[in-house]
Amino acid sequence: MPVSPLPPIPPPSSVKKGTAPPMEGGATTPPLPETPVVAGGVIPGFTGVESRTIHEARAILNSPEMSKVKAAHAAGDSVTVNIGGRVIQYEPGLPASGMTMFGENGFLIGREAFASEAELNKTVLHELHRLNTSASSGGVSGDLATEETQAAFDFAERANQVIEGKK
Repeated sequence: MPVSPLPPIPPPSSVKKGTAPPMEGGATTPPLPETPVVAGGVIPGFTGVESRTIHEARAILNSPEMSKVKAAHAAGDSVTVNIGGRVIQYEPGLPASGMTMFGENGFLIGREAFASEAELNKTVLHELHRLNTSASSGGVSGDLATEETQAAFDFAERANQVIEGKK
C-alpha cells in the first residue's frame, strides 16, 4: 500500500507562535497544553517567560474558579479547581502559603496565602514561576531547590508590583 507524502512544513516565519501549521484540508491543531496561551505582551523589566507568568497569574487571580478557592478558605474546606489547565488545590491544613505540584501541572495553596491580597498574589506568582522555569525534571539537588525557590521569591516580589498596578 503506497504511503502519501507529508505536506511541506512552512518556514518558521509563516507560523504564528502558539499555533500549529495548517494540516491537510486546512485543519490545525490547538496550542500545546504545556504552553498556556495567555493574552498580553512583554512587560518592561521582565523576560518573555516572566511576562507570560504575570499574565497567567492575573488570569488565575481574576477567574471565577478562584472565587471557589476563596470560599473554601473562608469555610475551612479543601477544594481543587482547574484554571487554564493548571490544577490548583486549596488545603487549609497546609503549613505554608503554597507548594508546587510538578506532576499535576499545578500547585497547592495553604491558609498562609490568605494573610493578605499581596500574599495571595505572590503565592500564585511564585508557584507559576516554579512551574514555568524549573529545571528540576532532571532531578533535584538541595542547591537547585534553594536556588529555584529564591529565584521564584525574588520574581514574585517584583511581579506583585505589576499585579497591584504599582509598576
